[in-house]
Amino acid sequence: MSERQRDIADMQCWVFHMAQSKWKMSPGDCAELFKNMIFLDLFPNVTTFFI
Repeated sequence: MSERQRDIADMQCWVFHMAQSKWKMSPGDCAELFKNMIFLDLFPNVTTFFI
């Protein structure tokens, strides 16, 4: 994994965690919500990482 890929993965985790905290959602519920958002076009691995 390149440094850029690690940076992207770190950002994905951070954004997902912040959304979970802000909205007080479980990882599965948050992942389900993100599936329907344009966010996934930018970070396609975030839902598979947390489910």
